[in-house]
Amino acid sequence: MTSDAVGTSSSCVPLTLPVLVENEDNYLIAQWLVAEGEEIEQGELVVSIETAKARQDLEAPATGVLHAQVPAGAEVEAGTAVAMVSPSGRCAVCSAVR
Repeated sequence: MTSDAVGTSSSCVPLTLPVLVENEDNYLIAQWLVAEGEEIEQGELVVSIETAKARQDLEAPATGVLHAQVPAGAEVEAGTAVAMVSPSGRCAVCSAVR
């Protein structure tokens, strides 16, 4: 696996939770819009995140198979990889995390 996940066909691409609200570090995974193991397209909405003030849906960073790393209802810190997208359908990184 290469360290440059974007643009390679054999690497997983992380879906990293961005900073959505200034001065707010933790967010709630409100709902997964796509089921675990489902094929997704880059740009497709895959997860709803709640902040103290709003709800925002995040897009898939790549086309492939979704491997959620954090369950709905969990509170996570900005910068956390909440899912991995595997272009090949299999993700060695996901196997190691789970």
